Amino acid sequence: MKIHPKTVVDHINSGALPAAKIGRAYVMLTRDVMALITRQVAEQTAARMRRVNPPNPRGR
Repeated sequence: MKIHPKTVVDHINSGALPAAKIGRAYVMLTRDVMALITRQVAEQTAARMRRVNPPNPRGR
């Protein structure tokens, strides 16, 4: 994932990334990792779009 291992553990602990701890290692399903990435892409894209095109308070 090219992110710090602590970040992965933070995602697991927050419930954003389902995982099972087997021995000393966490095991994740590929589909769950891809779902997390998909959510983050969508959220970050939406945030960028809001900054580029802020809502017009006059409704125009």
